[in-house]
Amino acid sequence: MSDSLRGDCARPLLGSVNSDQVLRKPAGSHGQSFRLKRGALLTFALLLALVSPAPGAPIISCHCFQDRSFDPAEPRRVEPYLLATTRNSFLAVAFGQSKKEIVRLRMAGTAGEDLWVAYYLAAKIKVPAGELLQSRNKTDSWLNVLAARGIDPGQIGPFFGNVLAAGGNDQALADAAADETLGIVAGVAPGDLIKFRERGADTGEIILALLIAQRIGRPALDLHAEVQAGRATWGGLLDSVGIQPAEMEWALRTLQRQGG
Repeated sequence: MSDSLRGDCARPLLGSVNSDQVLRKPAGSHGQSFRLKRGALLTFALLLALVSPAPGAPIISCHCFQDRSFDPAEPRRVEPYLLATTRNSFLAVAFGQSKKEIVRLRMAGTAGEDLWVAYYLAAKIKVPAGELLQSRNKTDSWLNVLAARGIDPGQIGPFFGNVLAAGGNDQALADAAADETLGIVAGVAPGDLIKFRERGADTGEIILALLIAQRIGRPALDLHAEVQAGRATWGGLLDSVGIQPAEMEWALRTLQRQGG
């Protein structure tokens, strides 16, 4: 099963409406034609209201990636899919989750940063991730969830604890959760993780840099710098070490074994 769940994830909720059928002028008076048009439009508006999400409801995040393999002629086209499947696969590997479930949650509208924080906290405070996600859905931020549960920065790891103490936003907490997890699972030095973030590296980019660096024996920070400067692409580097995007979960399990 791929990140898009291989379904018609963008299937319209309503069948296509033929404007000729709805608004065709019948033989007869103009008044009858107007009533038909007005009735059809009112019916259509009502149907739209029924299928529109309520305020505050999660918006479906469809992961329908068109480019899923590396093309040397257009090396950057695979990168959106590559980064997404890297993040999802690492979450699955690091926290012992089903990647299918992670993709399902993402497609249902759960933000990536919410998954990082929920799985990280579940491992630290022994509360089910699903329960934490439900709590997050009822409030504005993870800071509120943590405050309501009386979680102190000293109860959790240093990266996450420092961000929590500083009142960081959801993205900062998610990055901290990812960095601590990378330190534990892949053995990354805290100083290197700080440098990655200072350069603006996304969690998916950090994971790819670490994975490729492991295969070719080069510093991960140097690989990120090359991609950032436009001298290399993530798809090209991954292809050079013989890893296909569809093999990401398997490849990251080797990173986990060597790092942990």
